[in-house]
Amino acid sequence: MSDVVEWCRECRDEEVEIQPAEFILWGKLFPPEAMGPKCWDHAAKYIHSMYRIDQYAVFDLRKVQRRKVAS
Repeated sequence: MSDVVEWCRECRDEEVEIQPAEFILWGKLFPPEAMGPKCWDHAAKYIHSMYRIDQYAVFDLRKVQRRKVAS
């Protein structure tokens, strides 16, 4: 069994070391390239103050308990 992990799409697209996503961004105020699962560094590009993420359309994956799935 392994943890269910969502990966940062921007890391994947840039072909750099792929980081686990810590946030999911969505909403009409974000540009299309901002949408989806993001690591901290890539999410920070689109959110001015990561300390006030409750003001944005952002889901914080760090607070989600991961469930185990069979591999």
